[in-house]
Amino acid sequence: MDLFGAWSPVALEGLAALGAVAVLLLDLFTPESRKGRVGAASVAVAALLVVASWFGMRPPDGAATQFGGALIHDPLSLFLERVFAVAGLLAAGAARAYEDRLPRGRGEFHFLLLSALCGMFLVSSVGDLISMFVSVEIVTLSFFVLAAFHRERATGPEAGLKLLVLGALAASFLLFGSAFVYGEVGDVSFAKIGEHVDGLQGTAPSRVFLFGLLFVLLGLGFKIGMVPMQVWIPDVYQGAPTPVTAFLAVGSKAAGFALVVRLVATVAGESTREPLQILFGALAFATLFYGNLAAIPQTNIKRLLGYSSIGHCGYLLLGLAALGYPAYHGATAASGTAAILFYLLAYAFTTMAAFLVVILFSEVSGSDELDDYSGLARRSPALAASLAVALLSLAGVPPLAGFFGKFMLLRSVSLNGPAGLVLLVAGCVNVVIALYYYLCVVKRMYIHEPRDPSPLRVPSGARALLYSLTAILLVLGVFPGPFVTLATEAARAAFGAP
Repeated sequence: MDLFGAWSPVALEGLAALGAVAVLLLDLFTPESRKGRVGAASVAVAALLVVASWFGMRPPDGAATQFGGALIHDPLSLFLERVFAVAGLLAAGAARAYEDRLPRGRGEFHFLLLSALCGMFLVSSVGDLISMFVSVEIVTLSFFVLAAFHRERATGPEAGLKLLVLGALAASFLLFGSAFVYGEVGDVSFAKIGEHVDGLQGTAPSRVFLFGLLFVLLGLGFKIGMVPMQVWIPDVYQGAPTPVTAFLAVGSKAAGFALVVRLVATVAGESTREPLQILFGALAFATLFYGNLAAIPQTNIKRLLGYSSIGHCGYLLLGLAALGYPAYHGATAASGTAAILFYLLAYAFTTMAAFLVVILFSEVSGSDELDDYSGLARRSPALAASLAVALLSLAGVPPLAGFFGKFMLLRSVSLNGPAGLVLLVAGCVNVVIALYYYLCVVKRMYIHEPRDPSPLRVPSGARALLYSLTAILLVLGVFPGPFVTLATEAARAAFGAP
């Protein structure tokens, strides 16, 4: 079913923008005693976007464009929009449980969440370098304000300032690289850039083109938390409000990989395959070990999940390193991209489940320190079980969603000869490292004595959401077929693979 027809390339963006404005206007005319309606309206808008993306739009047979090719609607964009819609709904629900701790501006908070979601929808559909820059900045500026929302805490302004400064640096890299690519190709559209690469017919691309492409990838590396652009993640994750941290962990990473996948699908050809394969392989190796080793000594759960997210970026980069040999380039590249898309969907549910527990626990304890999670299973079995399942899914333990996502990524990279085998071993080693520090948290919850033995009360609505997320993680791990099919169709459409 396609309710939007020719407007599909901009339908969700328009709905998200209108919903954000409606929430802001509702806040303006709502008395202080009834501000809860604003959060409820934000959740309703996000739920509408989920329904519209999953049930109101069907994957197109080809690629529909708007605004002279600046926006593209194809199976890849639709799959990413569905991931963003789910992440937005979960973030709005988490913000609903958190909003009583906001010092001011509930309406502005939810407006910015929906604005970031609108930017993510634009990210999934970009068709040229200019729309890429604009959509990235919509997302980054929204998160900059959200990260600094707790101005009364020292960590809040610090988080916002770091996100602003490093985001500006990444934006300059993106523009600088785009200028070099434009100077070589003479156009900013992905279609023309792809034609330029195809026209090389196996000859090496110019240094100007490769230099520009490298800077564009570095700019996007900020969004995904890739080494060496990852330094902002731990401090921002710790200082931002927890719903913002959760949405940033899922939405920013998915948005960055949406752009990287779109760019790689454009420029991956016979002449650029080998340099891209080497580049992404090296970045994946460095990012995996940096994120997982740095997570081990952490004593704050938000910082631990921050370094963990860097490690997960390394796993996702393995999918980009799976560009394959020339004879199988389209098929193996599509295989790696399908693994990335499925992993992003599983990561969205898993990360949101973990951060929802963090929100509910910190609401009672006022702490994000790991020592305060000691004995959590005795104080609240529901919170401990939900966090344990989420952490085990992040570690890649079967039969949870994270296991199948990691399996797909490692399988795709293993097909790339000796270099692929090195990355396969690195990925398996990091699975063990991650399992260690995740199990340390689980051990703390189930074996250590609690500092405060008083029971924790979990609201019925939050308990139902936690159980639902846990069930989804099991379903994605045991019955991944339909979602893998959607991811594979999107990846094949992106790379033109049979």
